[in-house]
Amino acid sequence: MKRFFLFFSLTFLFATNGSSQTYRSTKEEGNDFFQDEYYELAADRYEECHLQRPTDYDVSFNLGISYLLLNRMREAEEFLQPVYDNKRRQLPDVVYYLGYLHQRNLQFRKAAKLYKEYIAKNSKGEYANYVKHHLQNCEYGILQKNRAPIAVVENLAEPINSTRNDFHPIYSPNAQLDRIYFSSNRTGVLGGLRDKDGQVDHKHGHRKSDMFVVSRNPIPELKRISGLLNTSLDDEMIGFSYDGQRMYYKKGYTKYSGLLYEDEFTRTDRERITSRLVDVPFDLSKGDATPFFFIDSVVFFASRLLGGYGGYDIFASTKTADGWAEPINLGEGINSAYDDMYPFMTNNKQSLYFSSNRPSSIGGFDIFKSEYSSVHRRWNRAQNVGIPINSADDDLYFQMADDGWHFIFSSNRKESMGMHDIFEGTFFEQQVDQVVMAQVVEQEEDMDTTSIQSVSILFQRYPVGAVIPSEKQFAELQKLAEIVNQNEEAKLVLNIHMTTTNTRGFKEKLDPLSNVL
Repeated sequence: MKRFFLFFSLTFLFATNGSSQTYRSTKEEGNDFFQDEYYELAADRYEECHLQRPTDYDVSFNLGISYLLLNRMREAEEFLQPVYDNKRRQLPDVVYYLGYLHQRNLQFRKAAKLYKEYIAKNSKGEYANYVKHHLQNCEYGILQKNRAPIAVVENLAEPINSTRNDFHPIYSPNAQLDRIYFSSNRTGVLGGLRDKDGQVDHKHGHRKSDMFVVSRNPIPELKRISGLLNTSLDDEMIGFSYDGQRMYYKKGYTKYSGLLYEDEFTRTDRERITSRLVDVPFDLSKGDATPFFFIDSVVFFASRLLGGYGGYDIFASTKTADGWAEPINLGEGINSAYDDMYPFMTNNKQSLYFSSNRPSSIGGFDIFKSEYSSVHRRWNRAQNVGIPINSADDDLYFQMADDGWHFIFSSNRKESMGMHDIFEGTFFEQQVDQVVMAQVVEQEEDMDTTSIQSVSILFQRYPVGAVIPSEKQFAELQKLAEIVNQNEEAKLVLNIHMTTTNTRGFKEKLDPLSNVL
């Protein structure tokens, strides 16, 4: 009997030790994945641990954070709330993450209450500075929720989006809404899993991004852009020339550095293998970022190297016969002491959209809009475009279609499938700054300003070669001519856009962006 009892005891002890070692190794593996920001894999390991020891608050805490960052909001709250409620063993940072969860759910009052609690208990805590900034976001978010929305927004879903990062979407310059270009580090990209030095690392490496194109009619068809353009490096789509025949893209060892290339396209959008470096007035390899080309002869970009108001500022440079001019800071109407990036200019050169993480966002980077004042010759103070275009997360890479109705951007908001997804929206009112090519003429007489209010003439961008306005537009021109004929003092000013062909065979704009600079 004693032998049996001793054998049973040893067997039980070995089983217990084996179970403890398995639990410990699973938890350590989860911690490694969590540290490397593989939250899906980390959640998988933590779920195993939680089944064995549901009272391990470290596991519950990290599992809740993993769910939060995977946009599994309900499950995140189910794990974070009990950790918060256990006052005897409460982990200090759970107050921050529970507040962040409510902020991401646009529950700004709940979030603010928790953020204030965190400051009261941890004024010098790891997240104290973040919390103070978040409090300002929540205050502004409460105001934004009371504003009437200006658009509707939807996630573009699969196959465009994936559980990884899908970002920098661009409407085709020729096909517009029917074709979208973007970048993604989804499963299957050419670079595979690599560490920060670019070496293959199947366990802890991260995927580099490739460039993709999706045709949307009649059903979405996704394909990777030629493998000769995509590589094992971070390949990111940047934009197109005005005529749609040249594609700009970035290639680098990291998402935040690299070199800018251009590639020629045929009329059928098939790639020619003639990529070459682009002559530009900025340096992506040194930290300049998010360039946007406008009519080929103007480029906007973000830089923290050139000085300014703090963080990243947005600059512009024009191209002349002598090359690119010295970049000019766009001023305090657009730039702030925070990071101002991802610029996009409308077709009439009067509105600039960009993203900023300033306190007047509702969280992360929000999209802002500034309008140019031709009277004061400066950019007016930028305004937050509001919910639902903006979220409590990062809203980036805003671009508008030429029709003035549709727009597209990237966001890691809670509605995303995993990380950053591509979203598309429709304005409730057509944005005339994207389609209007004429402006109201002002005439000053005896200190009084007389404005001739004319009917807006809408000229949309057409594919190269389409130069004739529609019948409706001719009718509007006739109405305008009648108004001018009835006023002897009135003058009709026509802005004519012309193109020419340079020695390399590309069409170039001759109209400089003088009112920006």
